[in-house]
Amino acid sequence: MKSIAIMGCRHPHWSDYVARILATPGVRLSHLHDRDGEALADALKDTATIRFDPAQPNEGISAFLLMSETSLHVADALCLLGWRRPLFIEKPLAASRHEVRTLAQAIHAAEVPFHTGFFLRREPTLCRARQLIVGGQLGTLHYVRVRFSHGGMRSGWLRDSWVADPHFAGHGAFGDLAIHCIDLMHWWGIAPLEPERAALCHIFKGPGDDSGVGWLNHPNGVAIVEAGWAAGDWPMLDIELHGSLGALRTRDRDLEVHFNNARHSEKLGTLKPDAGEGLKPFLHGLVSGDWSECVDIDQAVRANQVILDLLDADVTPSQPL
Repeated sequence: MKSIAIMGCRHPHWSDYVARILATPGVRLSHLHDRDGEALADALKDTATIRFDPAQPNEGISAFLLMSETSLHVADALCLLGWRRPLFIEKPLAASRHEVRTLAQAIHAAEVPFHTGFFLRREPTLCRARQLIVGGQLGTLHYVRVRFSHGGMRSGWLRDSWVADPHFAGHGAFGDLAIHCIDLMHWWGIAPLEPERAALCHIFKGPGDDSGVGWLNHPNGVAIVEAGWAAGDWPMLDIELHGSLGALRTRDRDLEVHFNNARHSEKLGTLKPDAGEGLKPFLHGLVSGDWSECVDIDQAVRANQVILDLLDADVTPSQPL
């Protein structure tokens, strides 16, 4: 039985990951740590686990999930890497280019298995879309637009989280969800992505943006990313892709493909993004020793760097989109 320790129990995906660990044979959640004593005490009680000290190696711990504030990732990860255990870091890696590079260098030097939470790679319908794209069945890709959003700020459930404060999270709503869109495009082979500009909205007058749009160039055309926490109760994921031989388009929650000369589109599947699914490759690696399905550190760095470049590319807060 592999024992997992989590550092940080106040992230929005905390319950998703705990549920996934509990549902996975061969692993167990054994230890927790958080700087917030009250939150830690509640989490320890709820999960029947014990507190661990990151500065004191514990032979009983097999792997770590790092889910603390993004602004603390470098300090926390450097501490945990000293244990030489497999490490999952919740995205984003860090809040600046220098910190991202520091983490990447440390992970390479430690030579430990790594993974991060790009869970759209695990969505079955998006996997089928990737097969079409990589297999060349849609031809040369010229236009791609991905919108990934939820109503966390509008509904209120995210409003008091540290994730909503750029001082701790490193960015606002746009960066939080746009990084998934960027990784999805990379995973589909739409690369390199060169940021052109972004525009952010501050709808609820909080410390960070609530939504935004980014424009990027790629070798054969243009890519558009829309992301945020201000949506209503409608589908989280909306995709449109135009290739020389076919196109993808979301209709309600279904992703459809339309090939050239076909009278009608075909349903690929219903989109059901699930954050907990993103942890599966890490847990599989921990149990089996096969880490091949994990996001490697260089892929994580690439997506983080594109987001940081995009946020620096002529950002115009509060402008109409």
